Parts: sequence; structure tokens; C-alpha cells
Amino acid sequence: MATQGENYLIVEDHIIPQGIVLAVLAPLFLILNFPPLIWHLRNRNTAAVFMVFWIMLMNFLSIINVIIWPYIDMRDMYDGQGLCDVEVKLLGGRITGLNAAVLCLLRALAAVLNTDKTLLGPSKAQKRRNTAIELAWCVGLPLLTMVLQYIVQLNRFGLIGVSGCQLMSYSSRISFVLIWLAPIVTNAVAVYYAILVIIRLHKYRSSFNNILSSSNTTRGRFFRLFAISSILILGITPVQIYIIVTQYPHQNLPFSFSKLHNPATWNSSIVMPSTVLYDRWANLACGFLVFLFFGLGRDAKNMYRECSQASRSRASIPHAGDTHPSSSPKRPLTAFLRRFDPRRRLEQPSANYNLPVFSHRRQISEEDDRGVLVSKEVKRESTVASDEEAEKC
Repeated sequence: MATQGENYLIVEDHIIPQGIVLAVLAPLFLILNFPPLIWHLRNRNTAAVFMVFWIMLMNFLSIINVIIWPYIDMRDMYDGQGLCDVEVKLLGGRITGLNAAVLCLLRALAAVLNTDKTLLGPSKAQKRRNTAIELAWCVGLPLLTMVLQYIVQLNRFGLIGVSGCQLMSYSSRISFVLIWLAPIVTNAVAVYYAILVIIRLHKYRSSFNNILSSSNTTRGRFFRLFAISSILILGITPVQIYIIVTQYPHQNLPFSFSKLHNPATWNSSIVMPSTVLYDRWANLACGFLVFLFFGLGRDAKNMYRECSQASRSRASIPHAGDTHPSSSPKRPLTAFLRRFDPRRRLEQPSANYNLPVFSHRRQISEEDDRGVLVSKEVKRESTVASDEEAEKC
């Protein structure tokens, strides 16, 4: 049964039970992905931060959508205006942003295995340049994709039961290029870097540990980053090939921006029934991978231990009415948060952390040694002569 609303179509159907699973798993993985995000922020791993950020953002949007639209019949529910206008922009840049983050991760791993540049290590200027390049890929390119998608956007948004807001685009070749060109290019470049890493791993397998030690990284961190990047590439590449084959328009329909963005037709939304879309399950799988590779390592366990100690210290702080304060001072939660500052050792050195003291010594050759001995002998003779003259006087 279908009823026509004022500016959208409503199709009635039954309740989707998959929404319960989505409502349980999405918040779980969102919470589990916070420690890896904090750890990468602490270590200034730009590409890894944006990879985790895009995955967490998509799961966060799934939580919002399943709470607001838990049923298919949405006639008496929120119409999505305002929220969906923002969500469709984020949905337009998510694939590009995730691909770009994986690309930058693999690019960094390939740079670690580049023996021509790992001996001296990157300078401060090179680090700033690498950060600027990663920001251009992970932030600039998704923003550009969000702007380009507006050109071929069919209407304001689509609204699907349980899955929530959805981007609707005009079916033409120009829309295919503007929307899918950036994800395809970033995925292709990421595949190139993945192959390059594999080649260099095979080439430098005998000196692999020495290369990692010179790059200030560990074997476990390297393979965790490479494993999650490779799995994401293996999952994204077949999907994008399928999209190219199935969604490429064989008929080049005429495109007119003024007709497409006519306020009488464009300022509308379409509400339709559907099961939970496949990309929502893909977001959950990505969240599980982030926790599996980054949430169970030694670095994550150390962070959990610090958080637990800070929580116990916070709970043991005496209140204003307590008459028997604890004998040992406890560090509050603010001290734990200060640990995420990478400059904390320079600003607040601990008692066990001592800055090294260097004694600079100039190397003296044999000729300089002889010159020093002669000068000392002349000085001694002049001193003796002056003493004799003083006695005569």
C-alpha cells in the first residue's frame, strides 16, 4: 500500500528486525574504536586517525538513523530535513576519505621500506610536507567530492527505513565521473602502494628488522597497519569494480543543472522501504577490524592500564567532608589526560627522566700536543726568571 504525501512518497511495509542487531553492534564498535583513535592522535599518525575517524563516523550515523527511524512506516516520524542534508554530504565523501586514508597508510609503509631515505630519517620540513600531503588526501579530496556531488544530486535526500538518509544522484555519465572518479583513483593508487610494499618486503626481508629500527617503529605495528590496510583494499576493490560494471550508464542522458536543481522538484525527499543497506554492515565489519588490529595490541593494553589507574586515582581523591585523606597522593584524571601531550616529557620531566648531559671535547693532534707542552715549558721558565729577578731586587 502506498500513499502520496505532500512532497514525498511513503511506502508501507513491515518492521525490519535487522535494525535491532544494527542498534546493538554499532554503539559497541563505536566505543571499542575510541582507544585506537586516541592512541593514533597521541602519536600523530594522520592517516590512521582519519581511517578510524571515517569508520567511527559512519557507525555513529547508523546509530542516529536507527534510533530516529526504527520502522519502515515513517509518516509520523521526523522528515529528515536538516539532519539528512548534512548526512548525505558526509556519505558522499566517506568512500573517498576511507580510500585516501588507506592510501596514505600504505604510502607511509612503503616509505619506511625505502632504504634510500630511512638512513638519515625525515627532517622536520619533510614531516610537515608529509602531513600536508596526507591532509590534502584525507581532508581536501573528500571535501572536493562533497562539492562535486551537489552538481548531480537528484534531490535533497532519500530516506530509508532503519538505514536512514541516503544520497540520490542523477543517472548520467557526468554524475558517474563526478561521484566515482575520486574513489576509483584513490583505490587504484592504494593498490599500487600495497603491491610496492609487498615487493620491498620480499626485497629487504634479510634486513627488515634493521630498517624498522632505523625508522623508530616495531614489527608488530608495521604488520598491523599493513594487514588492516590490505584487508580494506581487498574488500573495497571488488565492490568498486562491481559498481563500475553495473552502475555505469550506457546511455548518455542530457544533463542540465538548472532543470535538475529546479526548486519545484529538487527541494523534496523520497521515503522508501528497504532492509538494512549492505554498507551499514560493511561499516560494522570495519569497526571490528579496527578493534581487532589496534585495540588488542600492547600499546592499547598500556592505554587501558593507564585509564584504569587514572580512574582508581580519581575515585580515591578525598572529598571536602573527608577527615582522613589517603596517605599516598593520587594522580587525578587531568594528569592522565596530560599524558596524551607528546611534549609532556619536555615540559614536565618525571623524577626518573633525566636529560642527558653532553661534554664536548675538542680532539687535539700530536702537533697541538707538542705546542701545548712547549707553551707550558716557556711559561714555567718565564715564571722562574721573574722569581729570580724579584729575589735580586
